Amino acid sequence: MITKLLIYFILTFLISLTWVKFSKIYTYRKKNIFILGINFWAVVWWVAGLFSISILYELFSFKYKLIVLIILYWAGLLVSEYIGYHILNIKLETNHPGLFGLNIIHVNNYSKVYYILIGPVFLLLITFLNRLL
Repeated sequence: MITKLLIYFILTFLISLTWVKFSKIYTYRKKNIFILGINFWAVVWWVAGLFSISILYELFSFKYKLIVLIILYWAGLLVSEYIGYHILNIKLETNHPGLFGLNIIHVNNYSKVYYILIGPVFLLLITFLNRLL
């Protein structure tokens, strides 16, 4: 299991790093840390979110775990976005409308699609990798 988790961690890091680097949406109103032009905090939080669902993927062993994990990813995304925006006052410099009229996930439309789909796509990817390993 440790080897799988290491592979998942490397995968989440590469996915997160690529997304943050090429989306160019992560400049916060305060407390930015950029390393080689990449926002450190955005990478950390994306890695944490995706790696968390990969750990749960390994721990769960029931029939519909993918469906449950997708729902948990979406719930975690909404809760973490709400806490970040409304409680911790973490806000991007841009002023996009929130997702589905909610006052969360204030990014452009293609980024909203990414936010919604990356969890399920990542879970399908590790399911495929598990068949190879």
